[in-house]
Amino acid sequence: MLKRKLLIIGIDGMDPVLLARFQDRLPNLKALVQATGQVHYESVFPPDSVPAWMSFFTGKNPAEHGILEYNDYVASQKHAEVPLDRVQGSSFWDLAGGAGLRVAVLNPFLAYPPWPVTGFMASGPAFVTGEVQGFPEEYRRRHQLPFMGGYADFPGEQELAGFLDQAERDTRELAAYANQVWEDIQPDLAFVSFLTLDRIKHFIWRYCDPQDPTYPGPTAFSDAVFKFYLLLDEIVGSLRAKAGKDVNVLVMSDHGHGRRCTSLINVNEILRRQNLLVCQGGAQVFSSRRLFEKAKNLVLVYAHRWHLERLLQKVAKRIPNKKALKRGDHIIDKEKSAAYLSDFDGANPFGGICLNASAYGAGDYESLRTKIIELLVNLHQPAGIKYAVVKWAKRREEVYAGPYLSKYPDVVFELEAEYGVNWSLFAEAVVPNPRHRTLSGGHLKPGVLLVSSSEMSRDLDRLENPMTLHRHVLSWMGLRDA
Repeated sequence: MLKRKLLIIGIDGMDPVLLARFQDRLPNLKALVQATGQVHYESVFPPDSVPAWMSFFTGKNPAEHGILEYNDYVASQKHAEVPLDRVQGSSFWDLAGGAGLRVAVLNPFLAYPPWPVTGFMASGPAFVTGEVQGFPEEYRRRHQLPFMGGYADFPGEQELAGFLDQAERDTRELAAYANQVWEDIQPDLAFVSFLTLDRIKHFIWRYCDPQDPTYPGPTAFSDAVFKFYLLLDEIVGSLRAKAGKDVNVLVMSDHGHGRRCTSLINVNEILRRQNLLVCQGGAQVFSSRRLFEKAKNLVLVYAHRWHLERLLQKVAKRIPNKKALKRGDHIIDKEKSAAYLSDFDGANPFGGICLNASAYGAGDYESLRTKIIELLVNLHQPAGIKYAVVKWAKRREEVYAGPYLSKYPDVVFELEAEYGVNWSLFAEAVVPNPRHRTLSGGHLKPGVLLVSSSEMSRDLDRLENPMTLHRHVLSWMGLRDA
């Protein structure tokens, strides 16, 4: 039985620290904070938009739904097609529709193409080509659909002004369309997500953060992030006004977003020094593979030093199999290596190590995992760092359980936020992040969760995540999970 209509506003990358910093100038978001307070809310591991939104939609952890792939902006890797059968039918809007409730779903990340719902659903492609689509088609034809879906562009410094202007237009047009849909359909449950805040933070962060080592000084972009918070605050107020006072409201993000790691730890090099990783060519000092790896490292160092990252990015796009080059596949002998760094979340603080127990002495898998965890916990020692840089390291089954657990590396870990993982060999253990100037914003685990009523707030626990939030949405609608 429907308790009360619900409007969910998803804001990709909205960060609780920035929200607290800006909230005195954000009247609509501040009103939600003052009404019920902020709940401690953490994203999934790793805190990437792909697994996080899927976990919120379905109520399943990433090892249960298995949709973990990420988009590597630096390497221009395109996202693979999403297995929608793992989402369709188990999403909160499908469950609401199955109970006879009318739904409106706009811009659900990766849920594309849209499928039949009891109401209206519209979405766009993420990281791949395609057009925005809506179901049912007869409603879709009533009004022109705004831009929806993910972004694949990689703006340079000369393109940032146009990039920000387009992001603002896209955001305003989607908000106007959401208001129109609410008026036309009068749904019991509405969901709309805005992806542009996260997108601009990735590229604009260093211009807004005086503490960033690549901060260029005051520019026209210095308050760009704050302006987007202002815009989204305005939109939250507009959507709440259109929905009316009798509608419950949830404002949430999939993860937080702040300064991206400024240093990288060459985990593979540390494994090599511990005789856990073996290179092609063995101990040959002048092997072509080793020389190529060293040359690659020098190019990255000098590109960063002389501000040539953008040029290097353009050149890298023309290199065949550049992902394998980045992760060291050209030089690592994985059959003979007992351990090597996974690439499941890119150059971020959230990493994992794949194990090959058959190459480890007696082949004891669990003793190898114990050795790796101990090495990670004490990573500051072999890396020459004065303090611990690993927040935690665990066996993957200590983090999640599910049929797709094997998509996670055997050992997973989280570094302190200023460090990210890297794959280079025959290099220093810790190096500056050569990509930070082009991609200076990064994901953080704490996200935003705000609700409009004390009734909703009473249901929340001290620590929430996308899976529990899915269940709360169903409860607030008077439904049970499938």
